[in-house]
Amino acid sequence: MRGLFLMCLSLFGVLSFVTVPVFAQEDEEVAKLLQALTEVDDVEGDEVVVEEPTAEEDHNAASDILDDIEDDKWAWSAAEDIRVDSTTETSAMIMTTQITYDGTPVERYKIYYSDRTLATFQDYDQIQDVVVTPERTEGTMVYLNLDVLSSEATYYVVVAPVHPTDPTIEPLTMISDEVTFTTQRRAVSGNAKVFNNVSYTYTD
Repeated sequence: MRGLFLMCLSLFGVLSFVTVPVFAQEDEEVAKLLQALTEVDDVEGDEVVVEEPTAEEDHNAASDILDDIEDDKWAWSAAEDIRVDSTTETSAMIMTTQITYDGTPVERYKIYYSDRTLATFQDYDQIQDVVVTPERTEGTMVYLNLDVLSSEATYYVVVAPVHPTDPTIEPLTMISDEVTFTTQRRAVSGNAKVFNNVSYTYTD
């Protein structure tokens, strides 16, 4: 179309030196052609330009899709629940609802624990964690033994499953509610000698 327009302009320039009637006729035709080209340009200018997504946008979109797929694979075996079954001087047995990945029960869980509620932390590096395998399974509940604690101390705990094939993936949507407990006082050994009402005086 634009080539035709230039050709017509050249034709117009040549014919303008011949006679006035030809000039007038060509001028009218070129005017119509210019008008037609202007209308085409206007339409082209109004067209919506669809930008190609950048590599980062493609990556983010793919990540969102993968996250959605992962979320579909995780499930609790029953209503979400977490409780403390028992405590000792240095441990606590945590009961929590079994979690499945793609229909198969997960084999490992990560226990996050601290001496204050985890919701108050600004620096998540201060939260300790340990990966454990269930001590046993009863119905839809698994029993997880947290045995790295101090005696007579209060702890706050949440539990999350460990991804079966990629431990670096953290399924944050499957974190349990928080539960708190206090470990027991350290018992005195049966061989310890206990003396009551004893006094001692030393002179010089």
